[in-house]
Amino acid sequence: MGGLPIVAADVMSPALDAIYRVACDSVTSLFQAMRERLESCILQIHEQNFATLGMDAAMDNNASPYTEELQKSILHFRTEFLSRLLPRSRSAASARTEFICTGLVRSLASRVLTFFI
Repeated sequence: MGGLPIVAADVMSPALDAIYRVACDSVTSLFQAMRERLESCILQIHEQNFATLGMDAAMDNNASPYTEELQKSILHFRTEFLSRLLPRSRSAASARTEFICTGLVRSLASRVLTFFI
């Protein structure tokens, strides 16, 4: 909108803001569902019996079932959704698109790490 006359920018601004809010709402619900899925995976830690794994499992670097499920979920989310939502290059994306998706990714990662701890 920087290249438009001020009058045109003023007229278009409310409509573009409404579109931006709808885009945020639709993408935010996807990230909320993913957060719930990842939290569910992490909660499986309470079902894990670490005493039965023994020293051999720790030496084999085998992941516990809950971490395997967590990794699968993150990989699925990344390949199916994030690869389509995040801009491939900085120059190819507008600041708002980058802000919506990048901010939500940071928030999701922060929440998952905090939930795990």
